[in-house]
Amino acid sequence: MEALPVLRAQHLSKTIGRRLIVDDVSIEVRRGEILGFLGPNGAGKTTTIRMLVGLIRPSGGTVEIAGHDLRSDFEAAMRKVGCIVEGPDLYRFMTGRENLEHFARMIGEVRPEEIEAVAATVDMAHRLDEKVRTYSLGMRQRLGIAQALLGGPDLLILDEPANGLDPAGIREMRELLRGLARERDLGILISSHLLGEVEQMCDRVAIIHRGRLLTSGPVSELLTRTDGWLMQVDRADAAASIMRDRGLEVARNDGWLEFQAGRELIPNLIEALVREGIAITSVQPRKRTLEERFLDETHGETV
Repeated sequence: MEALPVLRAQHLSKTIGRRLIVDDVSIEVRRGEILGFLGPNGAGKTTTIRMLVGLIRPSGGTVEIAGHDLRSDFEAAMRKVGCIVEGPDLYRFMTGRENLEHFARMIGEVRPEEIEAVAATVDMAHRLDEKVRTYSLGMRQRLGIAQALLGGPDLLILDEPANGLDPAGIREMRELLRGLARERDLGILISSHLLGEVEQMCDRVAIIHRGRLLTSGPVSELLTRTDGWLMQVDRADAAASIMRDRGLEVARNDGWLEFQAGRELIPNLIEALVREGIAITSVQPRKRTLEERFLDETHGETV
């Protein structure tokens, strides 16, 4: 039997005044995976996240975290989730250890050795007794994740965890989160505007626009055009001419011929090219970037 999702949000909606901010959004996060939650500014991402962690009440729909309904079993549900919404909530005049101890007292049932363990997990054990005000942005982000890990949650919800980091810090954050999902069997939901990073980090993505969920699915599937192909040949001009004679539109793309055709046409096309003495080095589906797919779905609106 397939395991239940660690997060299941069904038909979420939120109305503020007369304005419908979130409209019938359903998403799931499974253990061991990272879901990228994407949308242009004002699309409803943060409002949705705030509903997922109980900061605001949905106007409609349900949220379950590790099988606990957020509305009817709030405390049990919240014990299963760690979150960072709009930046880690840290006291800069305290040390890293004091911040973790303070948070541990609020949630209860946290052993002292767990503080050491989560600090080591995010590679902060060596700086734990220094003031947070001396930390870099990346260190503060890692301490925030350590704080979110206290209590052993099954789900992490992170709003822009790599925001403001330099390329090295972004890579470190990616590796940290991938490791957490894999080694701790956590489900992780990430809201981010760094589409290239989401493409590398996430297993699945969900795209929201004007409050509605447009699409969701595995990254590999969303980025593969079912009718788009790339072909590498030794006589590109001759191959392109044959393709055009068959009614195909052909373009050059970094040494490749790019064209659209149904999968069923590819064997006959290859046979025709080989018959004309054209050597084919490679034929493969054209993969779009996540940015291209995002802009297609949102009609050009940026994150």
